[in-house]
Amino acid sequence: MDLLFLGFLGDMDLIIKIFFILAIVSFFKRKVENKKMSIFFIIITLFVTLFFFWPIFRVGYIFYVLLTIGIAGIFIDFFFVSAGGSPEEMLNKKSNTPGSPGGLENSMRQRKVSNMIKRPGGP
Repeated sequence: MDLLFLGFLGDMDLIIKIFFILAIVSFFKRKVENKKMSIFFIIITLFVTLFFFWPIFRVGYIFYVLLTIGIAGIFIDFFFVSAGGSPEEMLNKKSNTPGSPGGLENSMRQRKVSNMIKRPGGP
């Protein structure tokens, strides 16, 4: 059973390398317009990252992929959506727009005040 699991991890490492190669190739194809320079940068970058610093880049690439497939949504929900307070507090706030509950009272009050103001007569 252990050998099967270790073989699975090796296969996953190969799959991650393939997707990493595709990401590097597409990045340099988009950013560098000269074809020969882009191929040169692709070869140098892949050689350095895959043969010398793969354990470091593997972890970073895994985090990058996790963030791009939706894990970032959890952070957005946690930090930005829940920052408004509890739902009970948000429901008890009154709005000043006429279409919201309590907003009709405010609009009627403003209309009465504007009718009370005396406007100077015309010529």
